[in-house]
Amino acid sequence: MNTETGSNTLTALSIALQAAGFGSIGILLSLLNLNVIGQSANFIFLPLAILFYWPRGSSYVSSLWTIFFLGLLHDLASGGPLGLWTLTLVILFIIIDPTVRHARYSFASQWIVFSLLILSGAFVSSVLSFMSLRVWPQFGTSLLNVGLVIAVFPGLHALHKLVSQTEQNGLRL
Repeated sequence: MNTETGSNTLTALSIALQAAGFGSIGILLSLLNLNVIGQSANFIFLPLAILFYWPRGSSYVSSLWTIFFLGLLHDLASGGPLGLWTLTLVILFIIIDPTVRHARYSFASQWIVFSLLILSGAFVSSVLSFMSLRVWPQFGTSLLNVGLVIAVFPGLHALHKLVSQTEQNGLRL
């Protein structure tokens, strides 16, 4: 019996579950409503950030299942059509496969890639929403929500950097 393989599988699963914990926090934060320039806005696209920061060391299968369940949690928490966020997260996960993420470069280039991911998520969720409800979402509100999530990228980046440095120093969160 090869115990190293079992250990690697357990480690990969553990990494995916840690990401699920951060994803769950993102889902809770996505429910916050704000009043921005007289408009009601929220961070509904914030859970897409977990795809950007998905850990490289996780296995593809356990990560896909974790993303699936995070999507279901987001569907239930947001009160939208069941499966909308599940499909959105799974589709984007399959397309970008964050388990084999490449090295990242400058802060500005990361912000651009993050913005493209959030815009892609907004597009996919809008199309799926239309297919489900036969009504297009309000694009002005959606763009405002996208803008809010893109605007918090520096904070997310700083938090990710802090967590990464903490893990490198031997402390697991």
